[in-house]
Amino acid sequence: MRILHSAFLLFTGALLGWWLHSLQLPDRPQASAVTIAEAIRPPQDSAPERAFVLPAASEVKPSIDHVSDNTTIVRRFRQLLEQHDFDQAVALYEKMQSEGNDYQALLRPELLAYSEDCRKRCSQGMFVKLADAWLASYYDDIPIMLQLAEYQREQGFHEEAANVLNLAMTYAYTPKQRRQVVRALRQLVKSTDTYLSEQQRWIELVGFYEYLNAISLSETAFGLRQAIIYQLLDEPETARKLLLALQAGDDGLNPQLTRALNGQLGAIGLAADSGAGVVATDAVPLSRRGDHYMIQATLNNRQQVLLMIDTGASVTSLSRSSFVRLAGDHFYHLGSRLFNTANGLTQGEMYRADTITLGENRVDDIDVAVLDYEPANGADGLLGMNVLRNYRFEIDQEKQLLYLRPRQKMQVLMQ
Repeated sequence: MRILHSAFLLFTGALLGWWLHSLQLPDRPQASAVTIAEAIRPPQDSAPERAFVLPAASEVKPSIDHVSDNTTIVRRFRQLLEQHDFDQAVALYEKMQSEGNDYQALLRPELLAYSEDCRKRCSQGMFVKLADAWLASYYDDIPIMLQLAEYQREQGFHEEAANVLNLAMTYAYTPKQRRQVVRALRQLVKSTDTYLSEQQRWIELVGFYEYLNAISLSETAFGLRQAIIYQLLDEPETARKLLLALQAGDDGLNPQLTRALNGQLGAIGLAADSGAGVVATDAVPLSRRGDHYMIQATLNNRQQVLLMIDTGASVTSLSRSSFVRLAGDHFYHLGSRLFNTANGLTQGEMYRADTITLGENRVDDIDVAVLDYEPANGADGLLGMNVLRNYRFEIDQEKQLLYLRPRQKMQVLMQ
């Protein structure tokens, strides 16, 4: 009986095993096919198992095709910034932003912290490259524009800082953003006035205020200060006209400012000839092309250029093709800078020329920007306010003449 019982168990086990084996056999080819298909299928970008591994210094920089956990993404973004690979950093930011807004909350603090540190510590021009790369994609980024304006102020590019703030004001969509831009503008004006006043550089200072007015960033308080400087430059009639215009537009909401306007008008007196214009020492011929006026100028006492007069340009500029034609003779490279042009912010190179001459009038050591653009009407570039601020000037449209009267470089202490 024991032998029969054992034989029965063996037979039953074999029979059961054969039955189970027959059930699994059809599935095996299918499972193998799935495994092979998975092996040859291209990996998906979102596959969580493809974690990005930071490369060693000698390895090729990673592409942005594969990302993994948040810590790795943030670390990678920071690494690209620190390597000054700003284009790839922007590309990574754009890719992750497309994945969801949560990534912006992770990466944006890294960007702002790095850019602020770079503004203070990076080598000359590196922060400009960062701002240029970022604003090319995120042109309405107010915090980055405020950092850029502060950088330009620190570098002594006061008008260019104002240009950036003017652009920021355009994109300040919320009351909070507008308050931030206005606060930055007032800080810029205060620091610029203090810096230039201490050195008695009145022509540069009044030119700065004139430029704010040209780009519609002036305020009543700025105009009052501008009128005071006109008096220091022995231009009482110009000061009086400005004060009368400010008085006409005064809403009376700031009694202290109203009293200051009236006080300055009283100090000047109303006896000045309201019809007095620029008493010119020179009249330079102009040519008109459309709505623009062209003037022949001489750079470095030898190079003839045709410039379009632009009171909204902070600095005189040349197209790169015109600069190449001049062969860079007697130009000294000052570094890179971002400029606000009709096409938005663009990076250019700043040079210093020995002289620029308009008719019989010469200005020494003038800054000239070289930009990748072609000015309208066949001009070589733009004649900006860094030249014109040295004169009281007036355009006679009928006679097509530019009247110039040099401003006096007076050494006066502020009251």
